[in-house]
Amino acid sequence: MEKDDIPDQGIAAAVEALDREFERAILAADVPSLEAICAPDMRWTHSNYSRHQTRGEWIDWVAPAPGQAIYTKYALMPARIEEHGEIAVAAGSMEVLFSDGRPNSIRFVRVYAMRDNRLQLISHHTLPL
Repeated sequence: MEKDDIPDQGIAAAVEALDREFERAILAADVPSLEAICAPDMRWTHSNYSRHQTRGEWIDWVAPAPGQAIYTKYALMPARIEEHGEIAVAAGSMEVLFSDGRPNSIRFVRVYAMRDNRLQLISHHTLPL
């Protein structure tokens, strides 16, 4: 999300909008949108802590082929968002359903930052409920 597109309500409203776009991009396996939302140095840590991925590794995992997503449901519950200047921390929960039918309910912490006039995801950690 470009800095000029951030609503008057501030970065928290922008994070909420970006999360909705992120959810849509994940379910559609929309790689260009995922690459735009995730900063080049983004790190993704899975809930069992056995897997830490770079942006490229995570996108390859979540969207293994164009239009082929690993999730059939990716629903974020409203997050609590803290603003820290040009950084925002979002904490909440989500429910996912893998394409093989496995459900998972987890908590997440995401860190967003303004980089080159764009709001981008720089870190994501999931935690078991």
